[in-house]
Amino acid sequence: MEITRHRLKQIIKEELLRENAGMGMSPQKKADAAKKAVMGLLEAAQDMGDSPSHVTASEYASYVSKQANIIMDMLVSLEESGALSPAAE
Repeated sequence: MEITRHRLKQIIKEELLRENAGMGMSPQKKADAAKKAVMGLLEAAQDMGDSPSHVTASEYASYVSKQANIIMDMLVSLEESGALSPAAE
């Protein structure tokens, strides 16, 4: 599987965001990070539909998983800080 330079930069940026999730971020920054991750997922979905057959599904799955983890980290952090009410189960 070949990863482009742009994609590698994205992965590194996502990992840094994930490591810093909730550490000193304001509720607005957490919400912005979650929104950015959602936009990334939407773009990935579009890219998946338009991608050539040599791009593997596992590459997209890895990206989607990382973005979903960013969103979950931000939402949990917002709940823990009291900025959001815990989700009803």
